[in-house]
Amino acid sequence: MNNIFNNKNFSQKKLIAHRGLYYKNIKENTKTAFLEVLKNKKYIGAEFDIHETKDHKFVVIHDSLINRTSDGSGLVGKMTYKELLKFNFGTKEKKEKIPLLEDVLKILKNKVKIIEIKKVESFIKLNNILNKYQDIYVASFYKKYLLNLSKLNHNYKIGLFNNLFNSQDTYMPYDFIGIFYKLATKNIINFFNKNNLEIMLFGIKNINQIKNYKNNYNFYFIIDENYLK
Repeated sequence: MNNIFNNKNFSQKKLIAHRGLYYKNIKENTKTAFLEVLKNKKYIGAEFDIHETKDHKFVVIHDSLINRTSDGSGLVGKMTYKELLKFNFGTKEKKEKIPLLEDVLKILKNKVKIIEIKKVESFIKLNNILNKYQDIYVASFYKKYLLNLSKLNHNYKIGLFNNLFNSQDTYMPYDFIGIFYKLATKNIINFFNKNNLEIMLFGIKNINQIKNYKNNYNFYFIIDENYLK
């Protein structure tokens, strides 16, 4: 794996750590996972997910339920931030609290930050937080979230994540598009290039899936290094 990453052509690609850099002893979307990104020069940034709590805090977690990633159970949106702090989101050896959005933004201050909105209601509050930082891309599979943010004065980029090519008359509200790598055909890539959208490929869990992409497309690759072979 290291030989591939050190390859001149591959090292020029824009690598984004999906949910941070997590391994057996480091859990996804934790502060430690994002601190690992700072240590690893291969990566220009990290992708992570946010939900809004019952008391309108933005926390970094992938699932709506905390069951899979913590020693607790329940819906993020039905709990306050204080209640969530009771649970361990790390390992047994290294306990961790669920991070707030701003915790992660501060850690990744000088890195590219791709934030996927899972479930949010307080758009003005979110916008105010995001506008304090640079190099932010805000994405979602849900257009309603992106359109709400696009109406506000913002200094970050907004983009749509698609599992399937979502044909529509215009992509004007968006600055970038996220495409599942298997669906990134030449025609689709050319379409978005002509519309001046940056392209992010996701769902990559094998190094062979990305090493042959041409650099001239200038993609961002959102990858899970712990799966790469």
